[in-house]
Amino acid sequence: MLGDKPLREQSRKARHLMAAFDQAVAALDAGQDIPESATTGIRKRAIPAWLYFAIANLGMHIGAAKHGNLLKIGARPYRPKRTARE
Repeated sequence: MLGDKPLREQSRKARHLMAAFDQAVAALDAGQDIPESATTGIRKRAIPAWLYFAIANLGMHIGAAKHGNLLKIGARPYRPKRTARE
């Protein structure tokens, strides 16, 4: 997610990680346990889950459009056809 660059060279998306690691290092240096706020900050995602899925869906639609399958995304050939009675 963050590439091969050090955290200090990252953009805003790594700011919460740097702050959390700084808290953890300060606590360990003082001989204390790592604070809960640091572990929460380390676990925080760089981008929200909804944005991740939106980007993934956009990529899928772009790929389908490039290959001429955009209108076939919703097709379900494995599903039996419905009859008039249903």
